[in-house]
Amino acid sequence: MNQSQYFYLCLNLLFYKSINCTEMKQQQLLIISIIFSWMMASTAYSNNVQVSNVTISGQNVSQHFSLINFDISWDNSWRTSTFESNRDACWVFFKIRKKTLTTWNHATINYVNGTAAADGHVQPAGSTINTSSDGKGIFIYKAADGIGPNSFTGAQIRWNYGLDGLTDFDAVELCAFSIEMVYVPQGIFLAGDGGTGSGNFKEGATTNTPFSISSENPLNIGDNPSELWATSASGSNSIGTAGVLAATFPKGFGAFYCMKYEISQEQYVEFLNKLTRQQQSINVQSAVASGVTSVTNRYVLSGTAGLAIRNGVRCDAVIPATASITFYCDLNSNGSPNEPTDGQYIACNYLSTSEALAYTDWSGLRPMTELEFEKACRGTLPSNANEYAWGNILISPATSFLNPGANNEIAGNAGANIAEGNQPGLQGPLRVGSFAQIATSRQAAGAAYYGIMEMSGNLTERCISVGLPSGRAFDGLHGDGNLSSSGVGNVLNWSSSGIGTRGGSYFDQEIFSRISDRSYASFAQTAASLNYGFRCVRTAP
Repeated sequence: MNQSQYFYLCLNLLFYKSINCTEMKQQQLLIISIIFSWMMASTAYSNNVQVSNVTISGQNVSQHFSLINFDISWDNSWRTSTFESNRDACWVFFKIRKKTLTTWNHATINYVNGTAAADGHVQPAGSTINTSSDGKGIFIYKAADGIGPNSFTGAQIRWNYGLDGLTDFDAVELCAFSIEMVYVPQGIFLAGDGGTGSGNFKEGATTNTPFSISSENPLNIGDNPSELWATSASGSNSIGTAGVLAATFPKGFGAFYCMKYEISQEQYVEFLNKLTRQQQSINVQSAVASGVTSVTNRYVLSGTAGLAIRNGVRCDAVIPATASITFYCDLNSNGSPNEPTDGQYIACNYLSTSEALAYTDWSGLRPMTELEFEKACRGTLPSNANEYAWGNILISPATSFLNPGANNEIAGNAGANIAEGNQPGLQGPLRVGSFAQIATSRQAAGAAYYGIMEMSGNLTERCISVGLPSGRAFDGLHGDGNLSSSGVGNVLNWSSSGIGTRGGSYFDQEIFSRISDRSYASFAQTAASLNYGFRCVRTAP
């Protein structure tokens, strides 16, 4: 079996019903111990991810830790040690709130060396757990090669509540979150495809040869043959400047995890609903500052009724004066929250750079660099001129959709593998993962090399630019899970002015959806737009 055949087989099995989600359930449990009580809500979203049976046990009052117990399951999972040599995983993290306060904070997980036994965790049978070195969360994935759904029961995570400012007697709410990720292994890859795209990476200014990224060592950006060319192009929006990428700038050679899908509208709602009123007000476009008791533009990201631009994130017209607002999805505009066709699974457009970075910081992840974007799309394969994320130039745009807003929303025309071109019957993004159906190849699913979805089209990917000085200052730091009191992501060297765009969208011409097209890679458009979304990554432990 050759490489292409193997990947097609994986996709046939991996991506069937790739977002067959059920409505989010806020299942609350009240746990009472001799020392203290905890009220917890387990939450989950994405590819039918279910985090359930969350309990607390094993409190240690001398070392101020307790054990979080939970089960987790999700569909369309894989691990392979051949060809792509990668896996999917879930990034699991926890939010806590003292019952006497309104602010949710990030829980600190015990870390010794990243392995479950050393960190005091218990791995469910058939799983592997890795803790992030900053204690912001864990990755859980298959322990051995295989394809199919996961159902891991009996996970146990040591939570160092003392490091979170809690005493042994505090009453606390705890929520569990999980985001599907894909592992992109360490390895040499090519930046640029030798094609006709605007501003493509290449070896110096006088060649059209793709540039080989072979390490995370410092890298010169410039015109000389030994340098990565990314300083100018035919389009004014892609002009950048010469400089140096430090060793700390993630270049894609090192291993990292990438979100399998773009941030969905349900995920952004869950984020908003864990913020204070002040934090909420800066992470939506509608006027909902403290003291405001009514909202004119209830569609708080777009300001327009959901079906018009396919964003259903909204709140009630009458809101509390100072308390946090409850947001929900209502794509069909009937005022009934989170119905099966309310667009929870649609990629979230109308995200400003600031809002996207706030979500990223809150979830303990980080932005993706444009070099990582090319690695995630192309993998270690040779580049093909003008190729899309699925590795060739064969493109079939969606022209309409079926089952609008539902968890089985798909393109209305057979054979579609991308949302692009501002098609009259497709005025907005599609459900994430919607092109991956039963018996689909990588090309038919519109899947990138490692199994990441919608890297070409749907919504534009915001990436750290190598052509902008503020982008080159990025040093790969992750979010700490906690925003500023005003609701802003506050990680050092995360600058909105250093972020450009890659990958195109449903609204753009098809050329912008090519892997290597850099037409807007050095154009820092920070405002929200109908075709801008976001996807987060994290350096592998």
